[in-house]
Amino acid sequence: MGSTEQCEQSACYWSLCCFRCRDSGLSGCRKSEIGESFCLSAGNTLNDLTALLNASLDDFYTHHVLLPQERKDKHFDLVLGATQGNDTRLWLSDQTVLRRSNTYGAVGSGAEYATVLLSRIYTQLPLSKATVLAAYTIFLVKEFVEGCGKNTEVVVLDGGQARMLADSDIALMEYHFNHALKLDSMMVHYIIGRRVPDENAALNNLTGYLKSLRTSLEENPNITAEIRGWDIDWDE
Repeated sequence: MGSTEQCEQSACYWSLCCFRCRDSGLSGCRKSEIGESFCLSAGNTLNDLTALLNASLDDFYTHHVLLPQERKDKHFDLVLGATQGNDTRLWLSDQTVLRRSNTYGAVGSGAEYATVLLSRIYTQLPLSKATVLAAYTIFLVKEFVEGCGKNTEVVVLDGGQARMLADSDIALMEYHFNHALKLDSMMVHYIIGRRVPDENAALNNLTGYLKSLRTSLEENPNITAEIRGWDIDWDE
């Protein structure tokens, strides 16, 4: 679940993404209180917003999740992002604890897999490329982690504004990511020494497939565009 809002007559832009909430009855109340913190911070710094968010989480658990045993059933994790001018922040919440991340973060049932994956592939990238990397990470989590699925929503915070990627853009990226999974399988077979009748032809096919995916993602063609069905002529 994800949403974006802009507070009226303010420069406060925010994004709220909840990856796990075990009691949907708390969802609307939680979003309302967190959203109010963003709006109350308008005109102040993101340090002020951090303090408001911490207070909001403490207040929420005090009023809505009273006992420790209740927290097991009504626990939720949040990814929060805010941008104000050139200052951009990312926070992760665990019950009443709010932690800032300077790189990446994940919560919910797919968090462990996503964090391990990002520890291998994350690097400083232009915003447009980092957006694709985020969508790719979510795609793999949904493919391989039980209980993770449904629609992908990607929110980009930049220059004091928030925007959500169109569903068609995400669908297009996932179309190419499916081909990337096939390429990954082919590369593993090649690396471990699966026999091929022609070494040069095998390398040419791998290179061709790689270039095809790169070009397709860079040029952002129509979703109906087909990627050439590259494959290796295995010798068995």
